[in-house]
Amino acid sequence: MLIKVEGSETPDAIQVDNYILTDFLYDLTQATRKHAAWLAGFNKHLVFTDSQIHAVPEFVKRCDFCDFLDDVTDPDIFGSYDFRKLAATHDGVHEKAEQIFQHHLDGVLEPSEYEIFMRTELRLLYYIDRLRQQSAFSIAYQDPLTGLLTREAMESYLLEEESRIKRTESTFSIALLDLDHFKNINDTYGHPAGDEVLKKIAGLLDETIRPYDQSFRYGGEEFLVLLPEAGITDAVEAMERVRERVESEVIAENGAEIRITVSIGVAEFSPDQDIKGLIKAADENLYKAKESGRNRVVVDT
Repeated sequence: MLIKVEGSETPDAIQVDNYILTDFLYDLTQATRKHAAWLAGFNKHLVFTDSQIHAVPEFVKRCDFCDFLDDVTDPDIFGSYDFRKLAATHDGVHEKAEQIFQHHLDGVLEPSEYEIFMRTELRLLYYIDRLRQQSAFSIAYQDPLTGLLTREAMESYLLEEESRIKRTESTFSIALLDLDHFKNINDTYGHPAGDEVLKKIAGLLDETIRPYDQSFRYGGEEFLVLLPEAGITDAVEAMERVRERVESEVIAENGAEIRITVSIGVAEFSPDQDIKGLIKAADENLYKAKESGRNRVVVDT
């Protein structure tokens, strides 16, 4: 079952090694539980404040979640939008907690202050939930070799796009790419070199397509690209840029200079077909590209 994120029908994948991401998800879950315990303790102290207390306790200023945030060093996680929002919101929780406790000690605490504090706490939980869902999505649906989304994730994206264009009367296209003579690379240079070529091509693909296009590892040496809001002309132009970029690349591996090309089949979605029909059309055009000499982009004529 696909994991959903509030505000987006399909969550973004976090481009991080799955082992690192699994550890991060575990630590995030443990830190969230400890933060819940901190919040319960804060509320208890707020209600049953010892008459001898005249200053804000240290535990109000810092919790175990602070240590969790400090320990995150992976730049892709640390620099992500949701993590930065999580850290900033968490700082806001403690800032407001200190203020509330001090106003409580001074006898000037207003209900509205506590309401603002709890709304900040809810925002914190929202960003925690987003990161948990994105991490789980990436672990389940990210190809460990190339970092691209998998075929299983692709099916959800395509169905979502199909649903969207039926509401908006827009269009989209897909492209199937296959590396030409890839078996020769494995046979000549070995499978580790073949893996490096796949990773390199996946990187070139993501660098060349538009920011809002989405690429997937379809299987083996095949890739699929989803091109939202692109008719057949725009899709072909985009794939020609990909083809030219791959053809011009020299991949250095263990002293060898490896060159490779791609064959590409493109198809535009039609309201009278389903997703399976769309993929079949792109696959047939890919076959034509292979049969007509490879290293080319083919569409229905």
